[in-house]
Amino acid sequence: MEIEDNKITMCLTQQVKEFLARSTKTSGAILDKLAEGGTRYVKNHILMHPRMLLKTLIKLSKDKDRKIRKIVAEHPNTPVEVLEKLAQDEDYNVKVKVAFNPNTPSELLKKMVENEYEGSYIRYAITQNKNIPVETLVKLAEDKNKDVRQGVAWNGNTPDDILEKLVNDKDWYVAKDAWRTKRAKFEARERKNK
Repeated sequence: MEIEDNKITMCLTQQVKEFLARSTKTSGAILDKLAEGGTRYVKNHILMHPRMLLKTLIKLSKDKDRKIRKIVAEHPNTPVEVLEKLAQDEDYNVKVKVAFNPNTPSELLKKMVENEYEGSYIRYAITQNKNIPVETLVKLAEDKNKDVRQGVAWNGNTPDDILEKLVNDKDWYVAKDAWRTKRAKFEARERKNK
């Protein structure tokens, strides 16, 4: 039996709201109602619910609770327009989640790197995104932060000439990881050619 009654009111107890947010039988419409004024716990379960509506996800992207916005920023169904807004969020950790989200488009990643005020962990997160443009990897290979350069060294899409430069990086970990990535790419090409 599906829970379809759309007459949820604010007089439900917290336990009932939590139960509904966790129940696989709760409809998207009820989840949407629960999201209005729900606790962080309820909203968290709504964001993980398979029946959550896209409009609920969009609504929660504007939540005053930064931890809820952070979950929206990493959600696999978050639309690009919402990711673009969350990339400008006041909370640093929300921006980090946008940078890690595999659905964040390359143009947005590029824009985030160009914002000089962004922190090094955001730039590092961008190096781990599959959508990072090669020219952005090249730019980040010269970053002053060793963790960002190490992220570039780990990325399998980093061009070989850039990896060669990173093999000679002043930081031993960056150099080691660049060498490992170079070796892995070489071995993959060898297997493909057999």
